[in-house]
Amino acid sequence: MSEEARGEWLAVAWATLAHLPADLLAIGCARARETCDHPAKIVPAIVAETRALMARRREALRQAQPEPPLLDGPVCTPEQAREILEEHGLASAFGRARRDQDKDQDKKEKCDGTRG
Repeated sequence: MSEEARGEWLAVAWATLAHLPADLLAIGCARARETCDHPAKIVPAIVAETRALMARRREALRQAQPEPPLLDGPVCTPEQAREILEEHGLASAFGRARRDQDKDQDKKEKCDGTRG
């Protein structure tokens, strides 16, 4: 393999394996050294060796993150929400956005023929 071809191969290999943490990459590389007899087999061997390890690590991270608590019922009434928005000067912006959203929905219903 020429120097240029080796450089291209390394760039592609790095891009393919860049998502692997260093410890898993080391495990994959050790396996590739044991089993590969051609450069074309190295990256697939590393990916195959680390696939299950990455899946377990992602699952462990997912389980370690607590689920956000679900709220029982509304946090505030619509009237309280309106008061909060008015208190912070957001009521007019919220009302405008809500009216625009309603207009868009009316246009969609009119175009779709779903208006009652």
